[in-house]
Amino acid sequence: MAAINRRTLSSFAHYSRLRRVKFSLELAKEDDLPELITEQWEAFDNPPQGIFRLFFPIEDGDWEKSLQRSIEDQRTSFIREQPTVKWIKVMDVEKKRIAAAAKWYFFDNASFLAKRPTVEVDWYPEGVIRNLLTQAVKQYEQPRHEMGQRPHERKSILL
Repeated sequence: MAAINRRTLSSFAHYSRLRRVKFSLELAKEDDLPELITEQWEAFDNPPQGIFRLFFPIEDGDWEKSLQRSIEDQRTSFIREQPTVKWIKVMDVEKKRIAAAAKWYFFDNASFLAKRPTVEVDWYPEGVIRNLLTQAVKQYEQPRHEMGQRPHERKSILL
C-alpha cells in the first residue's frame, strides 16, 4: 500500500500545484461513510448505472430509506473487512467536503480462493429474483477469484 500511496500522492501533489487547487488526500474513517456513500449513490445515479443497482437496490421506491440501509450495511462491511478495505478520499480543503473517493481492497496472501466467501444476495427478498441475482453476482466475481491468487490490490469503487 505504501508504494501505491507514494505514487498517488506524488501525482496528486503535482496536479494540485499545476491547478493551484487546495485538495488533500486522506484515508477515510468510519465517520466519513455517510458522506462517502451519499456521494457514491448520487454519482452512480447520474447517469444511472445498472450494475450499481444490482448491489445497491432502491427498496419499495424509497431512495432515502435505501440509502440509509446502504450506509449502515457498508459501515458494517467496512468494520468487518479491516484492514483489507480502505477508502481513500480527496478533500476539497476550501469547501471542507469530499471531492472524490476510491474504495480499495488490499490482499496480502495467496489464499484468496480458499477464503472465498459464499455469495448470497441477502439485500434482496427471498425468491426467484434473489436466486437469479445471486447467480449473476457469482458470475461477476468469478474471474477475480480465479485470477487473484497472489498479493494484489483491487479498486472497487471510484467516484
